[in-house]
Amino acid sequence: MQYICDDKDKKYIDLLGQNLCISVGHCHPKVVYKASEQMMNLAHCTTMYYHQEPSLLAKELVETLPDHPSSEDWVVHLVNDGSEAVDLAVQMAKVYTGRPEMIALHKSYHGLQGYAAGLTAIGKATQSAYSSMFPSITHVSSGRIEQLENHLTYGVGNGIAGMIIEPLQGY
Repeated sequence: MQYICDDKDKKYIDLLGQNLCISVGHCHPKVVYKASEQMMNLAHCTTMYYHQEPSLLAKELVETLPDHPSSEDWVVHLVNDGSEAVDLAVQMAKVYTGRPEMIALHKSYHGLQGYAAGLTAIGKATQSAYSSMFPSITHVSSGRIEQLENHLTYGVGNGIAGMIIEPLQGY
């Protein structure tokens, strides 16, 4: 499960935990079984149509949240991936606060679509059109609190809708 072999049968430990990877090792039997079981039941159901499984998952998630007796206090919005989740979070922060600016850590990966692309500040993503698409995004370096303090003191500061922090720097 934790090993993967190359074409010459040399064994490697599978430590890849990246986009679209499940961090439980290569072909973990429980994951393969559950995925196969789901594929035999329903391979895909667009959100255009109601299906009980996403609703049941949302209910289970809400039941794990603290100190809220009513599920009406919480909303679960299921999205396709991390980029979509970041994009939704940024839009919600901007609408909720009425403020335009977001702060993100330099060298953090948030995705390559929508606001997530503008928040990503790694390699070519920093140099691409993404950085100019969203002039209301400021990147600060990790461990450089004075950059954040200076921005809050001398920058737009009062127009900050939120800050997104990716604790693992890099892709």
